[in-house]
Amino acid sequence: MKHKKRQTVNTRRLSSSSLSMISMDPKISKISIDPTFPFWSWMVVLLLGLLIGMYILRPRDLERIFENFVVKNSTIELSPAEKEIISSIQKDTWEDESSKAHPSTEKDKQVLDEIYRRLLVVHPFTKNLSFKHGQKSYSINKKQVYLCLKDEQGEHYAMNMLMYVALHELAHCMCDEIGHTPKFHEIFNHLLDIAHEKNVYDKTIEPLSSYCNSVSN
Repeated sequence: MKHKKRQTVNTRRLSSSSLSMISMDPKISKISIDPTFPFWSWMVVLLLGLLIGMYILRPRDLERIFENFVVKNSTIELSPAEKEIISSIQKDTWEDESSKAHPSTEKDKQVLDEIYRRLLVVHPFTKNLSFKHGQKSYSINKKQVYLCLKDEQGEHYAMNMLMYVALHELAHCMCDEIGHTPKFHEIFNHLLDIAHEKNVYDKTIEPLSSYCNSVSN
């Protein structure tokens, strides 16, 4: 009986050592972390798809897609002029090359300075923004604002019209939501009221139905 017990112990020891040798076998290890395993293959495919999607749909494109969806499904009633202004602003592209290359005159700089001065009267958040002359009006990353200052004939729009557009972009920059959501309209209307009270904007004047190469039907 004692002899049989010793054999059992030895067998267990051999079994334990054999397991340790198997676990250290490099061939076994290679199989366990083989990157060609189907799971890893699918992960690589998904990652590549994500990277390609991020490259094709840049941040501004995604924002515009979401914004268009919100506007189409919004229950907020807008005047024809307001709809046209929003439609014009929605046609922007991510850091449009034509806007960056658009030349600015001394008069353009004076107009931008006056807009900036008036916006400061409305809200101190204006200090966080930079303003440039562009062929379209839009904001980038809620920090940089491009404003279309002239009509097709090269004449500057009335300051009241430019303030309407500038306040629109200021509202976008102050809103933590994307698109023309109810929260955005609440901020925008509040800014219009303040600007009217401070005598830097007259909200009794209807915005132009034609703005920046865009004409309402």
